[in-house]
Amino acid sequence: MTVAVETRRRNRRADARQWLRRAGVVVLLAPVLIILGGIAAGLAPLDAAVAVAFAAAGTGLFVAILARPEIGALAILVLTAVVPVDTLFEYDVAFLSGGLKITDLLLLASLGAWVLARVVDRRPVRLPSPAVTGLLIVFLILALFGVLNARSSGVELKLALLELRAILVLLLVFPIVDGVRRREDLERGLVVFLTAVSISAVIVTRDFVLGRGSVALFSNDATRINNLVYVYHLAGIVWGLALIPFVRSLMVRTLLLGLTGICAAALFYASRRGGWVVALLAPLVVLALLPLNRWGWSGRRLVLMVGAVIAAILVANTMSTRPIESPWTSARERLFSLGRSGEDVSARHRVAELEQARELIRDRPLTGIGLGASITFISPLYDSVLEVSNVPHTNIYVHNSYVWVALKLGLPALAVFLALLVAVVSSAYGGYRRTTDRRDRRLMLGGLATLVALVLVASSEPHLTYVGSSPLLVGAIALTQVVPRLKERRPDRPE
Repeated sequence: MTVAVETRRRNRRADARQWLRRAGVVVLLAPVLIILGGIAAGLAPLDAAVAVAFAAAGTGLFVAILARPEIGALAILVLTAVVPVDTLFEYDVAFLSGGLKITDLLLLASLGAWVLARVVDRRPVRLPSPAVTGLLIVFLILALFGVLNARSSGVELKLALLELRAILVLLLVFPIVDGVRRREDLERGLVVFLTAVSISAVIVTRDFVLGRGSVALFSNDATRINNLVYVYHLAGIVWGLALIPFVRSLMVRTLLLGLTGICAAALFYASRRGGWVVALLAPLVVLALLPLNRWGWSGRRLVLMVGAVIAAILVANTMSTRPIESPWTSARERLFSLGRSGEDVSARHRVAELEQARELIRDRPLTGIGLGASITFISPLYDSVLEVSNVPHTNIYVHNSYVWVALKLGLPALAVFLALLVAVVSSAYGGYRRTTDRRDRRLMLGGLATLVALVLVASSEPHLTYVGSSPLLVGAIALTQVVPRLKERRPDRPE
């Protein structure tokens, strides 16, 4: 019996190697054909080389996704962290009344490869917990009804699909949970993600140093850098806080301190009050989840983190071509303006937005207004075109995630969405409490703390069903669902 099993394993490995060799030939031949075809069509050699570089990268990524569908989810996560959403969605492939973006293609490739793998692979399908799976499917069905509801109200299909694409990203939870079977693979993916987060933070800090930001509406002394989604920098801070208490290597601790410092600097120059509040609460959340015997050790590391954060902010401000005269004063005024909404123009804009959203929810509590539908309200923001304030403002975006769900999909969908978040956080907390392995505990702590941070920041912006932040929610959900199911555990080793 043992010999037969070993023979089957060897045959599978031989088949896999043969398949990879064939795929490698395709990867090598495709760029050559593109270069020859491009030159024959009149392209300059440099343009052809650029085309071949993108083709080679895309072909290699596609082959990798065929072998491991969860790689597509990681690619989407990295792209949304590093590339501005406007740039990421600038190019598309024509489809129906709109177009498929690169993230849509990656989503389709990942889900298609996963379904194909499920057909040919006889291993049992591994799904998230029954509660998370059921609630996720119900929410996705309600989102599809949201598209039909919008169409019946005359909303353009491309606008409805624009908001649906972020919700469909939640489907990536299934290939990740089913595909990741080893802790080592999960840790490698985490390293790739944190590297992308650090690059994103460096880009934001660089733009501030070069004076590429714009003066924020709430202060004449604050420069906002708004080119990347700040929740990834918040996630970098959270993961730094979660990993350091379990790390023994001096080099890794130093890298994590650098990650925390640069992410905090990027978050500071994004000037997002909601992100600041959650970042200030994050150490308390992590300490509350840590065992008591790690509090003192973690407290000392927290002091080092604060020092790294202050140093990163001050160094960037000193080097900037448009420095803030007093970062502390600017941050204090911005943060405490939360309690003075009547004096803050951006806060009054959101109050007007939420009041109009509540009226529409009362009118259509069961179905909502549909995905892609817009709301119009009088905003106190200054209109640079009309050069006046207090003018009608129309937008399909609503800053509060929970109000957005109720507005677009109805109160029943909001109940399902809230139940999903409760189920995810409860499952993650239970998995963290049951885990005794040190490496598993730090993974669960980081995932759980990220979920809590996203749930809190969703009351501000960006909401959880936004194209820039939903991949992060998917990653956090999948991670906390995967770790308790990991097999082939090995003894702890130094980082």
